Amino acid sequence: MVLSLGLVAEIAGGRLERGDPATPVAGMNTIAEAGPDEVTFLVNSRYKKFLPECRAAAVITDEKTRPVEGLAFIRCPNPYLGYTRIVERFAPAIPYPPPGVHAAAWVDPTAELGTDVAVGPHATIGKDVRLGDGTIVMSGVHIGEGTVIGPGSILYPNVVIREHCELGARNIICPGAVIGSDGFGYAPDEEGRFHKIPQIGNVVTGDDVEIGCNACIDRGALGPTRIARGVKIDNLVQIAHNVTIGEDTAMAAQVGISGSCAIGGRVQLAGQVGIAGHLRIGDRVVIGAQSGVSHDIPAGERWFGYPARPNRRAARIEAVVSSLPEMRREHRALLRRVEELERRIAELGDRDDNRGG
Repeated sequence: MVLSLGLVAEIAGGRLERGDPATPVAGMNTIAEAGPDEVTFLVNSRYKKFLPECRAAAVITDEKTRPVEGLAFIRCPNPYLGYTRIVERFAPAIPYPPPGVHAAAWVDPTAELGTDVAVGPHATIGKDVRLGDGTIVMSGVHIGEGTVIGPGSILYPNVVIREHCELGARNIICPGAVIGSDGFGYAPDEEGRFHKIPQIGNVVTGDDVEIGCNACIDRGALGPTRIARGVKIDNLVQIAHNVTIGEDTAMAAQVGISGSCAIGGRVQLAGQVGIAGHLRIGDRVVIGAQSGVSHDIPAGERWFGYPARPNRRAARIEAVVSSLPEMRREHRALLRRVEELERRIAELGDRDDNRGG
């Protein structure tokens, strides 16, 4: 596909500065690698150093970035969104299986498949499963009994969806994800031996949810684990039983959410955030990477640290912690001075005693 630079700017929702609208554009590339027939983008200021050497047809950026001699810009109110819209045009097609059931797949006779459903090789679809129109089930996927999946969803290879789960429309489930596995529930007896508690809930997701590779979402012990519309879950995330997650929340890799937590809408959880059980995280909360959350967080706040605290307090504590070696040296020096002063005072006292005697 080749598009004119003027059309690229229009697709991005921006305005072209200094470039020739007729310039042909055949793709996108990084700011350091882009050639004269490609566009690139600049969102993070640390990459501004590459601009003087950039050979791209144009750079998608904001209104504030300073012009660079000989370089065209596409000025966008939201450069990252502009980049997303353009790369959607140039992204190569993914080789999905064609509509129909592959000869090597197994589909229970009671399952209901909508129009244009594609089922790849070695997929297994259980009793009373319902797949919406246009759903794509790739190789090695297992869908358990009674599960319902909305139209336009994509299940990549080796996804496992256990029995009686309910997925909304246009869900994207990446390779190796497991949805509806048993929650971690055991009751110890008098001898300390664990007895498994049956997990009789399920997992319910809204529309336009994306779940990353090898993420695990446990079914509820009683009732559902709920993932609302538009939630984006990165790779290797663990969501425990009976968690609820609000709309348009996003969480990065290796986040772990303990059982019965309620996460609000438009929350952002950075990588390796851990949240203890039964907590409430308000809407629009942002939690920094590797934070350990052990308290409820009110709506709109930003927290960071281990244990997590409001950002300003966490930053002050971090500044003190980073100064501990210097503070320790100063403390030891002060101790030595105090000891020296005490020694001198004691000597003066001895002298006075001797004179008095």
